Amino acid sequence: MTIEEQILERGTIREKQQVLIRLLEKKFGHLDNDNKQDILNNKDRDKLDSAIDLILDADSVTEVLKPLR
Repeated sequence: MTIEEQILERGTIREKQQVLIRLLEKKFGHLDNDNKQDILNNKDRDKLDSAIDLILDADSVTEVLKPLR
């Protein structure tokens, strides 16, 4: 992977992290720091996508974040 591809990948992951945080806060209210850190520490694009996909049907933050653990 080139440096440019690595930078783009990091940007994509950062965007997914921010989207996940935004959607969780919109649906469930303020996130505690532990949950935010779990999201921000996760660099796996597929796991972040899985968590984002759960937002609409989930009943809790824990349920959404399960794929990240």
